[in-house]
Amino acid sequence: MNRRITLIALTTGFLSACAGLQTQTTETPEQTVASEQAVWSNDGSEVAVVQALADPTNAEHLQYQIFVRKPDGSSNRQVTDVRSEPIRQLYYVKDPDYVIAESILEGERSRFDKITLDGHEITIMEDRLSPAQICTEQSGAMPLVPHSVLPSPDGKMLAHLYNRACGQVVIEFLQAHDLSAVDGYTLAISAPAQATWHPQGYLVLALNDGKTAWKINVEQAPLSTDYPHCLHPTTSSSNIAADGRRVSILNGQLKIAQEDPQRAFGCQ
Repeated sequence: MNRRITLIALTTGFLSACAGLQTQTTETPEQTVASEQAVWSNDGSEVAVVQALADPTNAEHLQYQIFVRKPDGSSNRQVTDVRSEPIRQLYYVKDPDYVIAESILEGERSRFDKITLDGHEITIMEDRLSPAQICTEQSGAMPLVPHSVLPSPDGKMLAHLYNRACGQVVIEFLQAHDLSAVDGYTLAISAPAQATWHPQGYLVLALNDGKTAWKINVEQAPLSTDYPHCLHPTTSSSNIAADGRRVSILNGQLKIAQEDPQRAFGCQ
């Protein structure tokens, strides 16, 4: 059985009014909930998969389990026990080997875990607020930045992004090996935004206006920068490998198709 340690890196603060702010959001492929999904490791050598299983106690429900394996399906290893929560965001880092998984909980909440390949789990953050609670002045308003934990391209750093209040984004950098906080910034924005790592190792936060972006790094406060050419993939681990191989999973079987390498991480 997996052992989980809970480490709440940050807690959400008070809510503020947000009249006049835009309420639309942008959803990247990593934030789409699917019953099964697959992502490449950051070096493209292996694949992490979320596999859907029938719930033996309830035919209407699915259960989920994370595995890692070679692209040809060999060397299949179980990472987690069977769990009831679907997985939304998934990243797989090699050397040191771990996955970052966002589980969707009841009550519009989510939990981010770092899971080593021996099944050792540490909770990075559990989001206690539903999206509608972030902007209390607008019915059904959504957060301006998707709550995310994004591993850096080399896997040594984690960028944790969330909304402390409407129009106020917190970016915290954590050491991946022990989840200790290294640096953090709070940035005011007036429109929905997305974050992506740059291949050179810094984070880019971009508004959805197609022109406003900031470069953010450890010991480097946010600075205006050129708008990235692409926002997805957000880091070196995604469903597209550096050479353009796209991976998916259906009924437990991996599917790999060759696509344009220019759509892989590095297009920023």
